[in-house]
Amino acid sequence: MVVQTNELDKRVRNGIVAWEHIDAECADVVEDILATLVPEEPYAYTVSPHAVSTDDGAPPPRTGSIPQQVLLTTMAGIRSSYENLRRFTAVQGMDAIAEIRSDWYAFMYGIGEGLVKPTGEIVYSPTAVLFPTMGKQGITGELFWTRTSTGDPYTGGNTGPLAAETATLALHKKLVEALRSADAAAVAAMFHPDSQTGVRDYINETGTLIGLHDREELEAYLRLFFDRFTILDISVVERLATDWCVFAELRWIVEDSKAGGQKFTFFTAEHGEVRPDGLFASRIGHGTDLQPV
Repeated sequence: MVVQTNELDKRVRNGIVAWEHIDAECADVVEDILATLVPEEPYAYTVSPHAVSTDDGAPPPRTGSIPQQVLLTTMAGIRSSYENLRRFTAVQGMDAIAEIRSDWYAFMYGIGEGLVKPTGEIVYSPTAVLFPTMGKQGITGELFWTRTSTGDPYTGGNTGPLAAETATLALHKKLVEALRSADAAAVAAMFHPDSQTGVRDYINETGTLIGLHDREELEAYLRLFFDRFTILDISVVERLATDWCVFAELRWIVEDSKAGGQKFTFFTAEHGEVRPDGLFASRIGHGTDLQPV
């Protein structure tokens, strides 16, 4: 029997490879973890600073109120980070309260369970994680974030059922509108001064992520982005608003000044933490290649 590979098949497959990666991390065998990645670089990986050695060529982490995420793009860097990390922690499991799958990624939101090896302590962390696959037979990255802030979730003055969820949804709608308006300053104003950004780098065309470690760097990058791309439309494809995190897949239609005004479309999938003060702490995700309209 011949089985046709369609969009539904890819979504099912993406979920399978994402869970295979999580299971490999729980088994704590580095070679098995790496085997779940596609063989081609570049990758798109977020790791905690303490998992990366400066001997690997990584810059020392900056200090700030929000923990810095380091972005890795090579197999050697990812291997080294796992070898460093497994001395201190181990993934024990993931309970996915929500799963969203596309033909180019799998996203999970839920509770991550980890082991602190020096003490034997089990910790539980609210977690958002995106596994891009770009439609390939394996993951091309792992983009995670755990809640960094403490205190009651942001409600924006809302009361009653889903007060926090409707508040974070409203913030994301405002963010999308600022992106549609190509207003770099308005977007940056929604982020904490120490916010962390790791998104597809469409300016330098690296095929992977750019790391931005504060609000000023985010605004500067957006100004370059909007200088090159005229926004014609941004549509929401998928969205999940929780009491501390928002995930969304967006479809963009743009004119590219570098290509003489040619129209292109691409998709982005990103998650961001909303702090109790109503500012975004993070913007982490990936995007597809530009496709001519």
